[in-house]
Amino acid sequence: MARQDDPSLDDLLAGVDDETIAMAIQGVRDVEERWMGVPPGGTLRLFWPLPRDFAGARGSPATGR
Repeated sequence: MARQDDPSLDDLLAGVDDETIAMAIQGVRDVEERWMGVPPGGTLRLFWPLPRDFAGARGSPATGR
């Protein structure tokens, strides 16, 4: 983690646009929704890298095992 005035933080954020932030927010919401659908003791399996169409996509490999 960089401190507030760290130039490396500015470098990192320079390439981040509003669309990227919106996609990240939607992705987090989607993972949360999928996680809430996993039964107690179940497993939510995600694979990296996530597909570009992950946000809003359905059919996540969540299992009740």
